[in-house]
Amino acid sequence: MNSIELQERNKQIALMLGWKYYEPKVDIDTSLIGRIYERCEVWAKIPIELNRYEQYDQYYFTRGWYEKAIKESGCGYLTSLKYHSDWNWLIEAIRFIQKKSFDITIDFFSSTGILKTDAFVSKNSDIIVESLGKEDIEAMFEIVSDFAKLYNEKKL
Repeated sequence: MNSIELQERNKQIALMLGWKYYEPKVDIDTSLIGRIYERCEVWAKIPIELNRYEQYDQYYFTRGWYEKAIKESGCGYLTSLKYHSDWNWLIEAIRFIQKKSFDITIDFFSSTGILKTDAFVSKNSDIIVESLGKEDIEAMFEIVSDFAKLYNEKKL
C-alpha cells in the first residue's frame, strides 16, 4: 500500500468517526521547549476557530478554542492519522462498526511459517468487506477503511 492510499484510507476512517478536515493548515507548537511552530494538517470534531495573520501567512487557534473542543467533543484536534499503524486508534473504529450491528471475524493461519490473517465484516452472514492473507493490523485496517468508505458514501 503506497502513502497516498494509506492517507485516503485513514481519511475514510476519520470521516466515519466524525472527524472533519480543515483548511488552511494551522501553525501549532509541536516542540517540547515551546514557540517552535510547525504548519500542520488539522482534523477536529467541532469547527476550528482561527486567528489569521495573512500578512505573515500564519494561522493559530483562537484563545479558548482548544478548551471548547475538549469540552464539546472530548478531544481537541489531530495533526496526523494513525489508524494504519496503531491498534489503539484502530480499535475505536472497530467498536464503531460493532455498535452498528456488524460482525467482525478474524481467522489466523500459517503460510510457510508466517502467521497471516483473513478478516471480514459481515451482517446476517453476508460478507460486506474482506481482506485475505495480510498481516493482522494491515488486514484489520483494510477492512475497516473499506467499510468506512461504504459507510461514508451511504451505501450501508
